[in-house]
Amino acid sequence: MFRGELLFFLLVLEFFSLDFLKARVPTFLDFSTLSPKITQWEIDSCTRTISIQSVAGGIPPYDFYVFRQDVLDSSNWQVYRLIKEQLPHISGLTPGNYRVKAVNEGITSPSYSYNFLEIHFPSDPEIEIKGLTSYCSGGSLDLALQLLNNPNFFSYDSSLCTKYQTKS
Repeated sequence: MFRGELLFFLLVLEFFSLDFLKARVPTFLDFSTLSPKITQWEIDSCTRTISIQSVAGGIPPYDFYVFRQDVLDSSNWQVYRLIKEQLPHISGLTPGNYRVKAVNEGITSPSYSYNFLEIHFPSDPEIEIKGLTSYCSGGSLDLALQLLNNPNFFSYDSSLCTKYQTKS
């Protein structure tokens, strides 16, 4: 290829690429074409609630899918709930692993494998009472709590209201 042909080729390429880019510049930074993503949320572990506060991208209104992980097969996530309100307050969740995904309204089979909020709600603690469960006036009560997978034993003595001990 001669130098003149190469320069002509580069000039034509530049001309067409500029026209191509000029027509698409507005969409390069258009976040409405991106999938929605939950950007702010609040989680209450005690009541097992999730409050979605902000979503970026996509085109409102949004639908929110809540997926729950299968207990027996950790790679399996089933649709647990579909929520059609904007910035929902999701409550009534049981212990387990969840993924929450925002999608553009009308998407019927969203992917749970990317762009999601993952939450784990632990099981409720089990309390076992040993010994007497009632006592006479002036008596004292000893409470103990042992956390699973924790070698420490936490004790509370009601006669010394400010005394907390850790026993190994």
